[in-house]
Amino acid sequence: MGIMTTLTNREREIVTLLASGVRQSTIARQLCISVRTVEHHVRSAKQKTGMASTFALAVKAAIEAQSPDK
Repeated sequence: MGIMTTLTNREREIVTLLASGVRQSTIARQLCISVRTVEHHVRSAKQKTGMASTFALAVKAAIEAQSPDK
């Protein structure tokens, strides 16, 4: 079971965008939410997954997305 399964739909959406290299400010604009809201979702996703940094969260999500046994 991957880290993405523990996240809400919105957290998954944001983490997927981060894993694609999209900046938080751009994510906020694309989703019509504030940067603070994006930051909140990222912080929540890090807590749920035990990741220490946003970079680690994005890398783990990108690796899982490439895994054939998702």
